[in-house]
Amino acid sequence: MDGKGMSTFVMTWAKHVLAASEGRLLPQAIEQESLDRTPAFGNGNFGMQLSDFPSYRLSKQGLRSDRGRELLEATLSGDMSHPSLPILRKLHISFWSISSISLHTIRQAAPPSADNAPMLTDSAVLSALLWRHITRARQLLSRGIGSTSIVNVVNVRRRLEPPLPLDYSGNALAHAKTTATVLDVESAKTLYELARQITDSIDWWTSERILGLIGAIDSVPHVEKV
Repeated sequence: MDGKGMSTFVMTWAKHVLAASEGRLLPQAIEQESLDRTPAFGNGNFGMQLSDFPSYRLSKQGLRSDRGRELLEATLSGDMSHPSLPILRKLHISFWSISSISLHTIRQAAPPSADNAPMLTDSAVLSALLWRHITRARQLLSRGIGSTSIVNVVNVRRRLEPPLPLDYSGNALAHAKTTATVLDVESAKTLYELARQITDSIDWWTSERILGLIGAIDSVPHVEKV
């Protein structure tokens, strides 16, 4: 279940709690359509393999959950000898608020490359801006690193044919990955070009490819290795 699916349950629960507190009864908790995942299975995997999807791979060392469990146990035990813990201790969660004025300024810095070029979403432009400045801050060129990637999470509910309902309560996410040279990200490409590249990686997820990914994952003996 992804965040959107979880919100379906949370909002339904909140409505029923309110109704109960007011002495009212509501109909069925969640519409059957929101629980129906049959559109996400299609007719096979179109011959696609996991290697056809640039943002997915099989773990070579144990299951995907093993790494998280290992770090959690090391953290709870206070074992500072674990090689990843010093890095994890430096990570912080932050919440950013971008005003409409700042967003307008950012958009002005990423004008379309031609009169007939498509307008891009605010999300794509912001992703490009973050990609550029994080790459600069990490000083990748000076460290001998020639390429860099950015991965966006894509809600594929409406990209399927037929589409899933917007409030579908399952997991309907895919990862859109795009890669560029460090020089392109730092300065050579315009912000619009970077944002367009990110948009293209998201638009790459057609219904056929989404179903292909589902089929490819289904063919893996141990799903937790993906």
